[in-house]
Amino acid sequence: MNERPVPPETAESAEPERAPNRLYEAVCEAVKGAGRVDASNIDIELRPLSEEVVLRGTVPDGEQRRLAEEFVLAVEGVTQVDNRLAVAGSSA
Repeated sequence: MNERPVPPETAESAEPERAPNRLYEAVCEAVKGAGRVDASNIDIELRPLSEEVVLRGTVPDGEQRRLAEEFVLAVEGVTQVDNRLAVAGSSA
């Protein structure tokens, strides 16, 4: 049996893989906005290399659209938000 030893996982080696997941989770929590944003029809795309988040989907009104973007921008590690959310019932 010629098995290669597997190096023990360290916090440093695990960090790069976990960081995007933690950022995504933080963004998801932020979009919920403590119940102030109906996030049920919002899709989130994370672009970790550019620190950008893309929001797609629909929200009930313009205030929730604005709040979703504001809450995401407040997340540490996010520098840009591409807000593609549409307001339900509006044609624009």
